[in-house]
Amino acid sequence: MVDGARAVSGYVGIPYADKGRDESAGLDCWGLLRLFYAEQFGHRLPSHDGRYLSSDNRAETCALARFEIDRAWHPVQMPHWGDAVVLNVLGRPFHVGICLARPDFLHTLDPHQGAVIDSLRSPAWARRIDGYYHYRKD
Repeated sequence: MVDGARAVSGYVGIPYADKGRDESAGLDCWGLLRLFYAEQFGHRLPSHDGRYLSSDNRAETCALARFEIDRAWHPVQMPHWGDAVVLNVLGRPFHVGICLARPDFLHTLDPHQGAVIDSLRSPAWARRIDGYYHYRKD
């Protein structure tokens, strides 16, 4: 953990914003992952904010997710705290969250809730897990 990193509960409630990269204005799921990795591990993940028009454009975001996974992440069978979980939405790997103590994960998807901690065992997520990934430092 990086000195001064906030506790996980400090991420809960950060507002959701489509293509969000600014905590005060809101974050999308990739923006939340970027913030978490910067504060917890000192990793500066790429923004990718100019590489897709909207989080709703599933084809663009899925292609970007695949590019990012191939570029800097390796799959793991048993995730550890801080590993990324890629989740299928509408049948495609579209959403990313951060693994916490099993089975919990941190993510943001809903503009009415912002960032939340959910369970990967819940009916909403259990069958949507595409894979777990560990970041490879450049």
